[in-house]
Amino acid sequence: MKNITYIISFMIFSVFSGAAMAAQKTLPSCISKHYGDNSINADRIKLKTPEIAEDGSVIGVSIRKVEGLTKGEFVKELSFYNEFRKEPIATFFLSEHMKSDNLKTRIRLRESSNIYAVATLDSGEVIGGQSYVKVTIGGCGGGGDLNALGKAPRVCSQK
Repeated sequence: MKNITYIISFMIFSVFSGAAMAAQKTLPSCISKHYGDNSINADRIKLKTPEIAEDGSVIGVSIRKVEGLTKGEFVKELSFYNEFRKEPIATFFLSEHMKSDNLKTRIRLRESSNIYAVATLDSGEVIGGQSYVKVTIGGCGGGGDLNALGKAPRVCSQK
């Protein structure tokens, strides 16, 4: 009888966790308002960022992959955001002859933050992606959330 209870409990847990995992990630509203207040699918751009950044003044960020592009479709505009600014950190304008995969830049972060990438496709569709970067002092996993200027306000974080 115990085994049946465990099996049923596991099945119920699997169904509910699967539904939660299938839920579409969206970007914060302060970012999506730049794109007509539409919810942006945050699963289509895969970012490559360091999990832990020893120095927040030079963090390498790149686009690993843009998923779901059909033949002939391309990224027209790509912007990077973080939680401390409502406007983009960097914006790139691309043509149909330029590849969006492996696009690289460096950004500066005072504190640990989510990095968001938002792309406008030539079809007008807006897609996104995100990655979390922990900024540390000395790379040991501690500190990094405070600096000499105090804690910065997060004006664009997900709630």
